[in-house]
Amino acid sequence: MLAIIGGSGLAKLPILEITHRQMVRTPFGDTSGALTFGRIGQQNVVFIARHGYGHSLAPHEINYRANIWALHNQAVSGIISIASVGGIRPDMGPGALVLPDNIIDYTRGVNTPFLKGRNVPWFMSILPNHTIRYCASVCSPPPIRPT
Repeated sequence: MLAIIGGSGLAKLPILEITHRQMVRTPFGDTSGALTFGRIGQQNVVFIARHGYGHSLAPHEINYRANIWALHNQAVSGIISIASVGGIRPDMGPGALVLPDNIIDYTRGVNTPFLKGRNVPWFMSILPNHTIRYCASVCSPPPIRPT
């Protein structure tokens, strides 16, 4: 199952055929909202709105640890996180879809690492590794096929 985290402007997925919703309790507290399960085509998907449904959470209020714990608890195979950000290039105006090849982590005021004196599994006890920015299958160029 694939997880999708919706950012600003994406509090729900219109193309998601919803099967059910589920509230998840985590050792880190409440998630941003209920997990929404369904399908996009043949792909099973779980969706969560990062800022809550109705955009009720500011960035510093988001319980990122609870969200990631909840998705991991559903045994997702990967996470796609959608974000709306400003840009400085005029050729990439509003509505442009951009896949960055690098990031700067401006995370402030967020509890990190996940482990903070708690007895939690190893996957929650590491700092984010920003030297490996993206999943290899996402970053790999498509195969070139002769014409």
